[in-house]
Amino acid sequence: EDILYAFPNALTEKEPDIIFVVGGDGTMFQAVKELGFLKIPFFGIANGTLNFLMNSTKNLKWENFSFEIEKTFFLNIKTGNKSYNVVNDVVFGNGIMDYFHFNVKTDGYEGNISAGGLCISTPLGSTAFHYNNGGNIIPSLNLPLVGVTSVVGKKDERINKLFSLEEITVNVDGRTDCFLFLDGKTEIVKVSDSVKISRGADIELAFLNLKDFKIKRIGVWICFG
Repeated sequence: EDILYAFPNALTEKEPDIIFVVGGDGTMFQAVKELGFLKIPFFGIANGTLNFLMNSTKNLKWENFSFEIEKTFFLNIKTGNKSYNVVNDVVFGNGIMDYFHFNVKTDGYEGNISAGGLCISTPLGSTAFHYNNGGNIIPSLNLPLVGVTSVVGKKDERINKLFSLEEITVNVDGRTDCFLFLDGKTEIVKVSDSVKISRGADIELAFLNLKDFKIKRIGVWICFG
């Protein structure tokens, strides 16, 4: 009601300047995946559980509404003749007890990793599966970095690195039954060729107080990293 009072055309606007997302972080991820092509800011209104990416608007005076932008980006995933965009991460793997041999190559690095899976994360996704998998949080959403971690790997072959976001190529040696899990369960794609990962389109997230958001994000990194 407050939004519609301040912006009476919010539900019918065909060329919006901002997208309001009411819910939690999962709702924000879904909105970005569905509407990111519009290339306008997403403003989250906290109504979920963690609300990490959302704004508390309880005391907001909508007539004085203003916001600050933090940019981040999609990862573009190419395999065979197909292309996908992910917000959080792409995870290679299959069954919980499965095992693969990955060859990872990027500018200045090439390595072989034996593991049950491999996770490649955006800065935004670095507080999700990547972090729970032992990865380091990327402190700023707009840093041109990706996090790479192995899932249940050999101790001497585990990887937990941050790479500058040049193109990353991943090959699965000797196996044809490896799958790509794109942003969790959203899409599952069977890997048949090399997988090339690069920076996709920008995403703009809007915050009432960008400094507070960054402190909260860095605080998670300091307290639990």
